[in-house]
Amino acid sequence: MKKITSYIAAFLVLTIAACTDDYEQIGQNQNGKQVIGSLSNAGSRTTYTEDDTSVSTLWASDDVICLVSNTDTVPLSYKATSSGETTTFEAVDTAITGTEGEAYYAWYPYTSDTDTELCATLPYIYIQSYNNGVIQASKDFLYASGKVSGNTLSLVFNHLFAYLCITIDPALLEDTGFWIKSDETICDGDATGYINLTEETVTLVSPKNWVLYNIGDSYLEEGDMLVCYVAMLPTSEDNTIGIYQKITAETYIASGDPIMEKVAPEGGFQAGHVYTVTITENEFLAQEEAEREALIALYNATDGANWTNNENWCTDADISTWYGVSTSSGLVYQVWLPENNLSGYIPEEIGNLTKMRSLALYSNELSDSIPEAIGNLTNLEYLYLHDNNLTGNLPASMASLDALEAINLLNNRLSGVVPDEIQSCQWWANLGYSYILYQQDGYGLSLGEMYESTDYSAGGEVYTLQTHTQGNGIKFFILGEAFSDRLIADGTYKKFVDLTYEAMFSEEPYASYKDYFDVYYVNVVSTNEVIGSDIAFSTTYDSSSGALNTDKYTLVEEYVEQLSESGGSVANTVAIVIVNGDNDAMRSICAFRSDGFAAAYCITGDDDDDFKAVVRHEAMGHGFANLADEYVEYEGTFSEQETLKNQQTNYHWFLNVDTTDDTSEVLWSYYLTDVNYDAEELGIFEGAYCYPYGVYRSRENSIMRDNTGGYNAPSRQEIYRRIIERSGGTYSFEDFLEYDLVNCKAYSSGIKSRSAGKTYHGLLGAPPVVIE
Repeated sequence: MKKITSYIAAFLVLTIAACTDDYEQIGQNQNGKQVIGSLSNAGSRTTYTEDDTSVSTLWASDDVICLVSNTDTVPLSYKATSSGETTTFEAVDTAITGTEGEAYYAWYPYTSDTDTELCATLPYIYIQSYNNGVIQASKDFLYASGKVSGNTLSLVFNHLFAYLCITIDPALLEDTGFWIKSDETICDGDATGYINLTEETVTLVSPKNWVLYNIGDSYLEEGDMLVCYVAMLPTSEDNTIGIYQKITAETYIASGDPIMEKVAPEGGFQAGHVYTVTITENEFLAQEEAEREALIALYNATDGANWTNNENWCTDADISTWYGVSTSSGLVYQVWLPENNLSGYIPEEIGNLTKMRSLALYSNELSDSIPEAIGNLTNLEYLYLHDNNLTGNLPASMASLDALEAINLLNNRLSGVVPDEIQSCQWWANLGYSYILYQQDGYGLSLGEMYESTDYSAGGEVYTLQTHTQGNGIKFFILGEAFSDRLIADGTYKKFVDLTYEAMFSEEPYASYKDYFDVYYVNVVSTNEVIGSDIAFSTTYDSSSGALNTDKYTLVEEYVEQLSESGGSVANTVAIVIVNGDNDAMRSICAFRSDGFAAAYCITGDDDDDFKAVVRHEAMGHGFANLADEYVEYEGTFSEQETLKNQQTNYHWFLNVDTTDDTSEVLWSYYLTDVNYDAEELGIFEGAYCYPYGVYRSRENSIMRDNTGGYNAPSRQEIYRRIIERSGGTYSFEDFLEYDLVNCKAYSSGIKSRSAGKTYHGLLGAPPVVIE
């Protein structure tokens, strides 16, 4: 054959994996003719014996194979003289020379076209036909290579194609055949695809993911189930094959929905294997009807007539137009009905939505148990049922939700021990319990026999990380929550202590005034390692806010007061409580009061940089400097201007935000006119203090907005003031400006801050709690 080099850009090259199930030898003479003897289960695609995954092939009389070599590229033909697992092939015309060491290449079925690069044309399988329940020999291809050694040529034949064996009821066919559609390439649309025998690569001139299979009218009229073999190139295990009704012979175009789909097995559709499919009904239509009935059951079980929005539900309209329902290829892949006034229960019929990937029914009034049938949703990736009144335990069937990527069941009334099947499944190992265990007050799931500390001897041990060398000393105490004896013994707790200490002084002004601080850490041993269980400071999760509760802050306060290093007072003292937990599931939080005491609860998570960002925001921003959040969380316009002004005036709280956009009146007006601050790009940006309107911040990004970019100038000013005053010094704005030149120069040089440019996955704590 001749390569079509002008179309090289359209070629697809596929490396073929060897499948060594056939073995041949060539003898020199038998009855005067050179022969090839079949010594084992060699391959012709004329006859098959199948098992579950592979095929046994038989030679048939008159099967003809080709032989070429590096020196003689003219194909030589050899024909089988008998049928069976073993047979004799004899040279039809010219015989091979059998030169010692010479490489030969063989293939079946025989084709006379090859070229000097030893490439053979492939069978044309884009269009195939019914063949009385067996594979068409003309749609098969076997290939082999070997070298002559001692008058023997050994050939190991490889299968090129995989096969679907489709048994189908002809009544399901609208025309004389059907289409096969694949997610991946399975054939060449032209009759010019070829295999390079030396490199064992396939080149497709017109790659296609379709195959047309024709069935004659006479076969359809008989009414019996038809067995159809469809050849295709191997694919990966990520592939899915769809069987479609053929529309017209003129257009050769399939449309609509498949009557059945076949998902590739582990390892993919492999060469030399047959994969069986039996079609007795239009599975798509049956599934579509089952899904419609499931949605109607959901509507009826959740008082659909009183939903906030129930547009098109239970009508004859396509289900893709029903409010909150999304479909793909006609089947449901998403039901999204949060905050829609659903009340009642989730029906068992929900398990019939087997193609669904997202189910969101959160923030409604659902009750009863999560149905056992939810385990049928093996394609489910996102499950959000939080903020309802669901009761009972998790059904063990949920262990089968292998595709699950995210789950939230918080703030329900679930109770009991999470079934062992779930605790040992893969998605639990990946996602954990943080979005599952914590429920409404009086309810909660547990993990059964949780680890319990037995050695409390290290509890209460106080270690000094640094002692002040300037001023009177500003005290910080680092404490642990939900750290058991083993997590203290193996260094887990100390790791987060070190990260906390590093984060505290990683940004200005703290970096320059580090010597003004006394920093201690204390080994605090909890019985368990799970928030809400038996832990040192009884920290719990507030499902309504998504954050840790601070209502037990007095336990932290009392603990610190009892330490000799505190001097019996917690005034102007910050306690950083390192909480062992998932900061993706729960929000860190800080509580502070007017005497300078603060308890900053910082959740560890699984990313060190994220944790350090939380410490900078919660402990150093809220806890020490009493700064306001600069991000937006609520809706509407801020209306508590008078309260904010009183807090700013009387307590020096929240001085990094303001309620005016007047450049001459805003708290940071000075910085807007000082050229030293030009590079910091300060201004008046609406949106702060959690509100989008009516309150302003000084810079687009900052630690108090999105945990990045350093502390802005008004924040640095307040941090500096507190360091100086709490250390016994006298604060002046002029002294601050002199110090702050180091930051102005950093911004001018493009350095900005140590945390600039980093992304912390949006791990923002909850708004701080002011202790009256």
